Amino acid sequence: MEQRIHGSLPVPQDTAQLTPAPISGTENLSKGNCGACQFCADRPAQRQAEIGITVARRFQCREYATEALRAIVGYLFGKLRKHRISASMDPRNTGSIRLMQRLGFRQEAHMIGSLWFKGQWVDDIVFAMLAREWAGDQQSRKNDPTPLAVRGPVDTS
Repeated sequence: MEQRIHGSLPVPQDTAQLTPAPISGTENLSKGNCGACQFCADRPAQRQAEIGITVARRFQCREYATEALRAIVGYLFGKLRKHRISASMDPRNTGSIRLMQRLGFRQEAHMIGSLWFKGQWVDDIVFAMLAREWAGDQQSRKNDPTPLAVRGPVDTS
């Protein structure tokens, strides 16, 4: 998974933005991609990034999203030295909520009727994590599955 993600990542710079990168399931390589993940970190002075992921329904609940986002979060905190990462989602998307919680993100906001989507106002929730929280979580895990290539010194300042 790491190689497939990193094959799509730009060379680290002060400004980085990733268009949706394909996620390929190992047992389904011949059938194509099972989803896409992305991040936006276009304000280097703020040291923040936003992440997103989409996984085709038939590939959900197979840990692809967890593995892909764990690698991206490690890359953002380790290599790009981001201070904060956030993600927003529809509060009815319980799978995405569980994914964020599994990765150690905390819910920061529930905005009522904040997005116009498919002809109606819908709610939006925001999850976030700081670099020091990621570093603490990684140190507490004995069998860290984060690929070595995305680990780096995490700036907890």
